[in-house]
Amino acid sequence: MAKLTTLVALPNVEEVLSGRSTWEKFWRDLTSAIVHYFQKIIARLNDEVVGNTGYQSIDGELYISQKFGVGTTTRLIRMSSGVINIAAGTIPANGGQVEVTLSFGGAQLKDEVVATPDSGIEPNLIWNAYVSSPGNVKIRIINPTAVAIATAARDWRVTVRRYA
Repeated sequence: MAKLTTLVALPNVEEVLSGRSTWEKFWRDLTSAIVHYFQKIIARLNDEVVGNTGYQSIDGELYISQKFGVGTTTRLIRMSSGVINIAAGTIPANGGQVEVTLSFGGAQLKDEVVATPDSGIEPNLIWNAYVSSPGNVKIRIINPTAVAIATAARDWRVTVRRYA
């Protein structure tokens, strides 16, 4: 790996004083060298990522392989996301729950679902989301407290991912 000092020579004081070189040119050359250096690093990382783990886009689909352990990988083959307003109402106390079923085209059993309320959620509530049947996602909101909790209607971002 080249050292930065080999990419840019410091200007000679005599050249600067005589006008044949300037600190502006030095900084411009230094900036250019740094950009070039980082472009090479990024290109090398991209080569390694695309070559070894498959980060790439094919026909608008995102394919990602991620290493989870020695010799194991997974590949993201489909990802869909949307925002929907959900009014869950009051969640009963003592483990009470409310389930909201959403139609989500293309969702299949075993797909990963991430549901996030855009503006947070009332304190002490717990939620999870999953594909309950093909094309349907359920968000379950649970209240573990001893008091019922009224929820406000809010937007939720729901993302469904499928891995190979």
